[in-house]
Amino acid sequence: MNDTQCIEIYIFALMKFSIQILIIAIAIFGCKSDGKNTKKSPYHDLIHNPATADLDNLDTVNIAKIRMIDNVFHFGELNEGDTLTHIFKFQNVGKRDLFILDTRSVCGCTVADIPKEAIEPGRYGEITVRFDTHRKTEGQEKKLTIFTNTIPNKHYVTLRGHVYPKK
Repeated sequence: MNDTQCIEIYIFALMKFSIQILIIAIAIFGCKSDGKNTKKSPYHDLIHNPATADLDNLDTVNIAKIRMIDNVFHFGELNEGDTLTHIFKFQNVGKRDLFILDTRSVCGCTVADIPKEAIEPGRYGEITVRFDTHRKTEGQEKKLTIFTNTIPNKHYVTLRGHVYPKK
């Protein structure tokens, strides 16, 4: 090994060590925060989650609140194979934007279309529910769970009625 190769190895080792020191310094000093210059996410006010791990400071005032105009629909009598469509209306009676996040039912015969946009305080919204009666007969009660950004975050609507079998 000649002198030039030794110098190259020494310089490479020195550069590697310098990079390691720089990474450690950034990790130690770059993550330090005094709380003065903390930036909020641009979505901070868009979705306000009032529930935190600290239940003593649970915000139940400045939140979205949902009021269902009707939460049970009696559809009467249908024939097997019919598809029922009903619109459940609701109002945001809270102080923050209301988001309908998802819906679930116990079977695939009941599905819902939910608003994709935020419902502003004081405004009304609609959830369109469809019930397919194929292979569903006799007394029927279909419950749909609605997930929102409210406390509690689950709300329910129900379709009830009777389905006559095919002849």
